[in-house]
Amino acid sequence: MPPSETEAVYSEYMARGRRLWETLSRELATNSPDPPSGSARMHQTWDFRFSEQNNPPSPQIINPLQSLWLPVGLDYTRVDALTPKGIMAPTVSRFHSLFNVENGVIIAEDMFRDEERADEVADQTTVGKEHWSQVTVECWRLLCNSRAAPSNHPHAPTSNLFANLRYIFMVLIFSEKTEAVINERLMVHQPGSNGPPVQFLPNSNAFYVLLGSPNGQGIAYMLAQNKNAFQYKTIKSVTLQSNTPEHFPETWWHLWWEIG
Repeated sequence: MPPSETEAVYSEYMARGRRLWETLSRELATNSPDPPSGSARMHQTWDFRFSEQNNPPSPQIINPLQSLWLPVGLDYTRVDALTPKGIMAPTVSRFHSLFNVENGVIIAEDMFRDEERADEVADQTTVGKEHWSQVTVECWRLLCNSRAAPSNHPHAPTSNLFANLRYIFMVLIFSEKTEAVINERLMVHQPGSNGPPVQFLPNSNAFYVLLGSPNGQGIAYMLAQNKNAFQYKTIKSVTLQSNTPEHFPETWWHLWWEIG
């Protein structure tokens, strides 16, 4: 991207991130009830496919995790959420994620929406309009309802498993705009190098920029719209992590959001 475009995207993300942080902070300061989840309607238009066998993350996830808090040996439940519902329907949106509710971890592997295909679907009532944040909360809810954390687990919550959310890992930033902002504006380290993870705290410009990016805004909405369910948790930090796989010329960027 030309530098002028990168600068414009940086300013756009910054402004959006500041608004989102103000909205989240204001919402967490109130005691209003959470809006209805729309769970019943969601299950009419989305396929939720659960894979309960042990699902270790793929290598592009494992490598960055080794330098972060999360133990590599955890087991995960994979959830594929697709709309419209029905295996023969053309997919408009798909969200693939890994969950470990006992440790409070969500790993978002794939977030896809085909706007052109959405317009082509004849019966629009069959297409789920929910965003990633809404669908992910529903997956989290279903998994939490299906199990209870063992009492001897080191990270088990005292009562509410749903509120045990601690980390959201956004795998592989595919947005050209976000990549340009990271490489040219944040400049945490040189593209193509495997530098150390870099953490950004609230009220820093880089934090606002990443929060306002497509890989951050959904998390702010998730916490604001489900503040009671998550027991008024907020975003404590975001860590920018990179790795350059062997025989691959470009840096892969990942975002690690800490919730607390």
